[in-house]
Amino acid sequence: MLRSERERRHELERALAQERIANEELRRTGLQAISHLLLAANLKDRTTGTHLERVRLYVEAIATRMGLPAGMVEEFGYSSVMHDVGKIHTPAHILQSEHHLSDDEFSVIKQHCIDGEKLLGEARFFETARAIAREHHERWDGKGYPDGKKGDEISLAARIVSIADVFDALTSKRPYKEAWSAEAGLEAIETGAGERFDPEIVAGFVALAREGVLERISSEVAASQDDEHLGSSAK
Repeated sequence: MLRSERERRHELERALAQERIANEELRRTGLQAISHLLLAANLKDRTTGTHLERVRLYVEAIATRMGLPAGMVEEFGYSSVMHDVGKIHTPAHILQSEHHLSDDEFSVIKQHCIDGEKLLGEARFFETARAIAREHHERWDGKGYPDGKKGDEISLAARIVSIADVFDALTSKRPYKEAWSAEAGLEAIETGAGERFDPEIVAGFVALAREGVLERISSEVAASQDDEHLGSSAK
């Protein structure tokens, strides 16, 4: 009887170990898929890579400050890089336009939220990424797109990504505008609290800025890009 119980226990332990291995393999496969999709996005817009890296790190910093579990922090971070993946279907001349978009062009741009959700399919691994892709342009006051969701109707991950995405877009150079200062970008985020953004998340984001976390992230990403450029030049 004791031997039988020991055998069952060992069998259960082996099964659990195999499950852990399978889950880790699934995670690696998912991250590889993210990398491939990220590469595809980079082919359409050269600025995408550094933008996505900063957004990911901002998202992880916000989620960590909110006290979210480590696994959720990682999930939100990696999923955040998919927020604009729908732009793979957006014409390059619109993405790289040096003028303010017309109403028709803006309608095309807005479609990337729906395209991104569809592109990510139905795999459970991408559940959070799908929500982010569709909802990151929704607003706290319900005036966003594509569904006009408001408040807590918007997923937590998308509410976090929205702030990180807008801040980085404002403080980065684009074909149609110069980069804003970090102070001006932060002021815009603060002004949007309670209207465009979740006010509690904004408060945490502002605290990260005051602590120098955002500046450090931006500097680290810039340094990483410089290293890659030097490495490429040496080949």
